[in-house]
Amino acid sequence: LSSASMDTEKALRDVGITITKKESHNGIQHFTVNCPAQKLQRLLNRLRTIGDVKDYHASLETMDGDLQLTIRIIPR
Repeated sequence: LSSASMDTEKALRDVGITITKKESHNGIQHFTVNCPAQKLQRLLNRLRTIGDVKDYHASLETMDGDLQLTIRIIPR
């Protein structure tokens, strides 16, 4: 969990996304971020190198502006 958390923070920084809130509950790390729509695909690609990306539902063609995302890191 610690390694995945650090890798996720690095991926967010590398893509140019700032964490607005960071919490940990019951062994699950939560990051809340504001992500410009044009950076979402790049972020998802980076997160897939760290672990599985699940419960993602959106149409990239229709997105505009900033999106508020919650990233949860759940131990396997």
